[in-house]
Amino acid sequence: TYRNSRGLRIEGQLGERFTFHTSLVESQARFAAHVNELAGSNEVVPGYWLAKTFRDDAYDFAYATGEIAYDAGKFFHFRLGRGKQFIGEGYRSMLMSDNSVNYPFFRIETTVGKVKYVNLWAVMSDLRPEVALADDVYAKKYLSMHYLSINIGRRWNLGLFEGMMWGDELNRYGFDANFLNPVILYRPVEFAQGFTGGNILMGINTSYQLPGGLKVYGQIAIDEFLFEEIRDWSNGSWLNMMAWQAGVKWGDALGIRNLFLRAEYNAARPYTYAHREVLTNWGHYSQPLAHPLGANFSELLLHAQYRRGRWQGQLAVHTAALGRDENKEANWGGDIFKPFNQRSTTNDVFIGNGVPSDLLYWRAEVSYLANPLYNLRLQLGVQHRSEDEPTLGLPNSQIWYLGLKTDMYDLYQDY
Repeated sequence: TYRNSRGLRIEGQLGERFTFHTSLVESQARFAAHVNELAGSNEVVPGYWLAKTFRDDAYDFAYATGEIAYDAGKFFHFRLGRGKQFIGEGYRSMLMSDNSVNYPFFRIETTVGKVKYVNLWAVMSDLRPEVALADDVYAKKYLSMHYLSINIGRRWNLGLFEGMMWGDELNRYGFDANFLNPVILYRPVEFAQGFTGGNILMGINTSYQLPGGLKVYGQIAIDEFLFEEIRDWSNGSWLNMMAWQAGVKWGDALGIRNLFLRAEYNAARPYTYAHREVLTNWGHYSQPLAHPLGANFSELLLHAQYRRGRWQGQLAVHTAALGRDENKEANWGGDIFKPFNQRSTTNDVFIGNGVPSDLLYWRAEVSYLANPLYNLRLQLGVQHRSEDEPTLGLPNSQIWYLGLKTDMYDLYQDY
């Protein structure tokens, strides 16, 4: 395995209110086996961009991002660019994470006292041949999102999330100006415009700051559900498409300065984030927009990080219980890119349905911060991934690595 990257980043400011940045990174890499397999099958390096074959078993790829921002004063902040979003306090997000490829977006942040209101509009792409347009043009879909965040007192934050993915593989709808309304609920607009294929995700994000540097946090994501089926939860209706997160993080843990600890639990029921239409899933460039495992899983992760001077040590352990599809025709709800109306079961739908598989990932690393200005680190570490059913999921791997790295962007390999 290796990775060789070169890049350029430019930041600037025009007057007191306009700022901008742009970045371009060009890389060649051979990753750990499970990441290499994913890049080959999806033709996308996870979190980066399109993957071109380099030599026999490596990839050539780029990373491009940039935005302009305007601070309109006390209440409004505008951002236009190509990048990612992340909602939540966790390592993962069950609403919107930075797991996928960058996408074009326009974002408005409105802040009034302890209330922040975020509007986001974005254009997503789907590379799969079954939704490609003529001349292999990638199919487009559109995301409209509202997020309302309120600080209640000095310790509690509560956020309400609503996002809608809409469009179709024939691009009949295009971008509709009705979804530019920054305050309206999306479902009535969808019905009024005749869009029957919209996929709405709603959720709650919350956190509470405890004394001593402890913070507890959580999320609930609701794709679709029926009240009568929730009341009879043991029936396991496929319509109860939900995901949740519960976590705690601790700064200066155990009274030790610069020791950080985290414990987090994530779970998503089968068919969450998928949709009846083949295009309007909660994904972009063949990658989920929320958790990288998609759905039909439960995950526990433990993190520890300690810094002393310029030295830093990290330890991460992740375990997950998954439900895999035994073949391409099966759909037990883990693959969010398969339409849920082509499902393998209707009742007795629980996490782990299909072929049960347990995943273990761990990583240990020590690094030295050579240049704090742009986070240049000399690092040494080991990474391990193993799964009970590697032939149905991704292959197992274990690598040792040594590198000199400017750590500017997250690249998730822990799934």
